[in-house]
Amino acid sequence: MGQARKCEEGECLLRVNAKSMGRVRKGKEVQCFPKINAESTGLARKGEEGECLLKVNAKSTGKARKCEEGEFLLKVNAESTGQARKCGEGECLLRVNAKSTGRVRKGEEGECFLKVNAESTGLARKGEEGECLLKVNAESTGQARKCGEGECLLRVNAKSTGRVRKGLARKGEDGECFLTVNAESTGLARKGEEGECLLKVNAESMGKVRKCEEGECLLKVNAESTGQARKCGEGECLLRVNAKSTGRVRKGEEGECFLQINAKSTGLARKGEEGECLLKVNAESTGQARKCGEGECLLRVNAKSTGRVRKGEEGECFLQINAKSTGLARKGEEGECLLKVNAESTGQARKCGEGECLLRVNAKSTGRVRKGEEGECFLQINAKSTGLARKGEEGECLLKVNAESTGQARKCGEGECLLRVNAKSTGRVRKGEEGECFLQINAKSTGLARKGEEGECLLKVNAESTGQARKCGEGECLLRVNAKSTGRVRKGEEGECFLQINAKSTGLARKGEEGECLLKVNAESTGQARKCGEGECLLRVNAKSTGRVRKGEEGECFLQINAKSTGLARKGEEGECLLKVNAESTGQARKCGEGECLLRVNAKSTGRVRKGEEGECFLQINAKSTGLARKGEEGECLLKVNAESTGQARKCGEGECLLRVNAKSTGRVRKGEEGECFLQINAKSTGLARKGEEGECLLKVNAESTGQARKCGEGECLLRVNAKSTGRVRKGEEGECFLQINAKSTGLARKGEEGECLLKVNAESTGPPWKGEEGECLLKVNAESIGKARKCEEGGSCLK
Repeated sequence: MGQARKCEEGECLLRVNAKSMGRVRKGKEVQCFPKINAESTGLARKGEEGECLLKVNAKSTGKARKCEEGEFLLKVNAESTGQARKCGEGECLLRVNAKSTGRVRKGEEGECFLKVNAESTGLARKGEEGECLLKVNAESTGQARKCGEGECLLRVNAKSTGRVRKGLARKGEDGECFLTVNAESTGLARKGEEGECLLKVNAESMGKVRKCEEGECLLKVNAESTGQARKCGEGECLLRVNAKSTGRVRKGEEGECFLQINAKSTGLARKGEEGECLLKVNAESTGQARKCGEGECLLRVNAKSTGRVRKGEEGECFLQINAKSTGLARKGEEGECLLKVNAESTGQARKCGEGECLLRVNAKSTGRVRKGEEGECFLQINAKSTGLARKGEEGECLLKVNAESTGQARKCGEGECLLRVNAKSTGRVRKGEEGECFLQINAKSTGLARKGEEGECLLKVNAESTGQARKCGEGECLLRVNAKSTGRVRKGEEGECFLQINAKSTGLARKGEEGECLLKVNAESTGQARKCGEGECLLRVNAKSTGRVRKGEEGECFLQINAKSTGLARKGEEGECLLKVNAESTGQARKCGEGECLLRVNAKSTGRVRKGEEGECFLQINAKSTGLARKGEEGECLLKVNAESTGQARKCGEGECLLRVNAKSTGRVRKGEEGECFLQINAKSTGLARKGEEGECLLKVNAESTGQARKCGEGECLLRVNAKSTGRVRKGEEGECFLQINAKSTGLARKGEEGECLLKVNAESTGPPWKGEEGECLLKVNAESIGKARKCEEGGSCLK
């Protein structure tokens, strides 16, 4: 096809190709000369197909073979078993192995390319056996060596010599990471934080490999480790080292547990409750290490400690803390006794009769600490107390309790008078008319204690009582009897509430918000009685109601009104469910998943009402919604939110479509092919949202896209993917153009003449892609090509 030229003998011109630029020479068979290049210095030889001999070099000893472009055969060696390919300098192809998949590059000796992998970015070098160079990285400075699988040598460092070389190179997690692997390493080689640090990685290591203080020590680093890896006492133990660790790393009970070891730690490092919490463990500690309130304080934790570890007065004393302890941990008389210290305790912790009971010891306590009824209550015990120590109203008042006292100890008006308190007394102790008579005073009694009809009945007398004290049905109930009461005095829920009971009341008398409003309480009412707008309307108030009582649609319905409710109270599906109904709610009130949550339920909602992120947002929840209800951009749009949705709910084109909206979505939500698929839609997307290969990947889908959405190299870039595309989606020059990328394409995707044609673009292509004869052939188009792209003999070569 090229111009006929005279050969060496002046007549041989058979099969001279248009690309032949060198002197025409006789071949082995005296006539085979197509595609002989000026660079060819070796004897022209027949190729695999009996004619391909362009650019055959004198050093070539192997069988001439067609290369990727169908004619490139310079420096093909007899050892070569793979397909001939262009190298970095456009001609170097000696010793290319069938396993080679990466870019061919010149080696140290200018020709060594056997087993070079696509991941290799560094200078090709001869391996220990003179040819093993698969996966050599630019960071590699040491001699290439065969690894466990006989070829893996990516990122071998110069420091991996002598002692290091005794360790067999092994495949890492990524199948290629082997920088600085030490002979002591027994675990799987893994990529470090900087992508290459793998010295002394142990089989127990599960965390991210990180550089240690000395730049390479990474044995036994655990996934929980967040601090800098440091050498431990034995020079290598670094499992579970936390960023908060400031002390010397030491071997723990299990020989490796070192998370959160503090400089103050002097005891043996031990595994904590969570298997790693060991900060500030003291030599005195004998119990299991546990997380304290601040998540790390574990100094002096004793085996007897059962409560939550908390910081003490000195910021570290935690021996013998009991689960019942709620106060600040303090040092006891013996410098460590802190079991059962309560928040009310203000005095110094002291050992009690049993040597450890110190709950609620007050500075005012002067008597012997003794065990009370509950085995621990000892606050304010006075030397004059002769009765059994008992818990008071406030859980600690036990001063001057007499043997005659049978009721619960309570603080009296003077803060200490508790003699003759009877078991029936439940009210505030006050001095009576005789200065000491306090039997049967009720907690609700606020009026002056008075002698009753029988000379002693004073239980439940209230300051609001204006009527005559009368015996109630049970012969003693006299609290809050008002002159306005016209109905029968009855025992209320609390056994004593009788103020303003009206004859119309049919339900159980209950305490109101103001402690006395009980007019018109209905039998259906189960919640606390509260004053309504008209000062007396309390019918059907439910126990769950926390908001202001308001008149409902029927002028009396107030069951389950919540404090957050701002709309008109309405009857729900079950005729009473009205908790958390908002002014925006226009649909029928319905019971939600928790039986009461109905705030912001819209008439368009058809699905089951569910608690949202904020525990109450339920407007426009659709029956198709399966995910957690979330507040939308406008604070209420939550229709069709799917369980896969992780981003903020946003209004879509139809004002309600929010199914599968992902946190990465930045564009306008639009209806997809299936009418609801909106995961990862990007602001640049202009085409119809479609389900991807993985059923959800739809970021950056363009209107021109006609093929199935597929995940690209970066896991989300799918703009302009065409139905003809069969290759891996890759980022183009403009970071998003991927129409018609073919599986054979290995180069960077680029915009073609028509702004979108990128099928079969090869890494060697340097010119702009053009449409070929068949409208798609664009493999290996060079910048020098000016003719029409045509299909080549192998169906893809279109250079020049």
